[in-house]
Amino acid sequence: MILTLLAVILIISAYLLFNYMSDPYAKHNIAAKNTLDKFYDAFIREDYQTISTLIVNKNPQMVINIRHWYGDVKKYEIIHIRKVDEFEKKAKIKITSFLNSEERNNIDIILLKKQQDKWLVQNYDSDLGYTLP
Repeated sequence: MILTLLAVILIISAYLLFNYMSDPYAKHNIAAKNTLDKFYDAFIREDYQTISTLIVNKNPQMVINIRHWYGDVKKYEIIHIRKVDEFEKKAKIKITSFLNSEERNNIDIILLKKQQDKWLVQNYDSDLGYTLP
């Protein structure tokens, strides 16, 4: 009985620690979350000049190629931010958009890299299924 209780406590503790470590609002993720907020606020407005300042190589082409296929982006939600290593984090973001009067929910995966005490987008990827004409 005691071993079962200890096992349950250990599992619950591990679960809570894992959720805390990936919580976008946790203290250790706030700077990365702020970068993502700026990125997605600009993403919604299709403000590629601002986006370019938030990307490691300053080239927003990877975002421009995909953004068009989202249509009218209404909102985003940062699901989690996970530490890859000391200088990299991976974020999962849910995007709600409308295209051809149809609501869609897609997932973006952003790899963030820490450079000079700020987080920048290293890589942008989406599960958005699109085909070029």
